[in-house]
Amino acid sequence: MAHICPTCKESHQVVSLSSYWASLSRSAPLSADLAQPPAAEVEMWWAVATGVVGLIVMISGAIVPGLLVLVAGIVWGAVLRRQIDAADAARAAWERSMWCGHCAIKFMP
Repeated sequence: MAHICPTCKESHQVVSLSSYWASLSRSAPLSADLAQPPAAEVEMWWAVATGVVGLIVMISGAIVPGLLVLVAGIVWGAVLRRQIDAADAARAAWERSMWCGHCAIKFMP
């Protein structure tokens, strides 16, 4: 199925953005602008380690400080998870995007 550009209403120069980007040389002016968004660079193990430290502190008898550290680890993990999900969604949207060579625009089909 041919995709139609929302601007020029043509389909003869519409290709997938990933294919168009792959055909560009890395020194091309649009190469950096059209590149796939980067993956999330987070280290979830820090949040997990914080939660484990919180559990250890709770087990050792300091309930309130341990609970605070545990909750901090959980919240930190949730924030990192949202960053990962947002980066994955941006990368998936890039994979679905199309490029119109006539209008020089990217769009979602």
